[in-house]
Amino acid sequence: MPAFCRRLRQFLSFKSPPHLADLENSPKPICEAFGGTDKGLVRPTNQDALWYDADMGAFAVADGLGGHQSGEVASTLAIRQCHRVIAEAWSENRWIWPSSWGRMRLEPQDDLPPKILRHALWVAHRFLIRSMVAQPEWAGMGTTLTAAIISGQRLHIAHVGDSRLYLFRDGQLKQCTRDHSYLQFLIDAGLVRSEEARNHPARTRLLQSLGGKSMAIDHSLQVLQEGDRLLLCTDGLHHMVPNEALTLLMGQSNVSPNQLVHQLIQEANSQGGRDNIALIVVFLASGEAPRRQGPLP
Repeated sequence: MPAFCRRLRQFLSFKSPPHLADLENSPKPICEAFGGTDKGLVRPTNQDALWYDADMGAFAVADGLGGHQSGEVASTLAIRQCHRVIAEAWSENRWIWPSSWGRMRLEPQDDLPPKILRHALWVAHRFLIRSMVAQPEWAGMGTTLTAAIISGQRLHIAHVGDSRLYLFRDGQLKQCTRDHSYLQFLIDAGLVRSEEARNHPARTRLLQSLGGKSMAIDHSLQVLQEGDRLLLCTDGLHHMVPNEALTLLMGQSNVSPNQLVHQLIQEANSQGGRDNIALIVVFLASGEAPRRQGPLP
């Protein structure tokens, strides 16, 4: 069996969960986070995937494309590659550029996290392309991927596709990513009004994806404050739940990320649950040291 095929089988059979060390044991607590996924009420399988590690301050969600099986394969492989690359760059509670990645000149004003994110997404993209060559039945598969790293007071974001990252602060919900979709193109061109977008037939047509013929990574930066809340999600959530409802749910007091994830999934399903749902909710530390929750079983 070719070496790449053996490696591919190892990735597909890998079932261990993300690192689950208690955040209280970390010398610099960052946040409290919880993630969950649900297949919704219509789709027979779940083609969404996620990974997060609050000790690192790293998070990623993906929504697979390409049919009954290959969409699930694409999102799973992309998330695992993203996880592997980001984890390789985390050493002794700081970000590094591993020597195995090759030499890189860093200017004084440059920062490692955005370069690590870019490298992770390109590695995942190339791995999907090689996987399709090794397994022709997966031809045409692809995935969205939105990934983020918290470094100090900065939130670095890299994304491809229409999975999103939102920032909630002072009662306001801000979308920090821009969809790589034909619908967003129509909105930008003034051909579709924003209020028509939720039920528009072009809302699922993507212009960029990992594994696809066209792949360009968008990067953005947000300056964070204590008490901020983050939401990373696939379109199974943001297509089903209007911004007004997302804002109300994200702004609840006396709620944990665990509870909020379950409430958001329930809300998406109550609106019809027409697609798979994957999301991660992150609460930035404010006052007492936060706890980290594990993923849903």
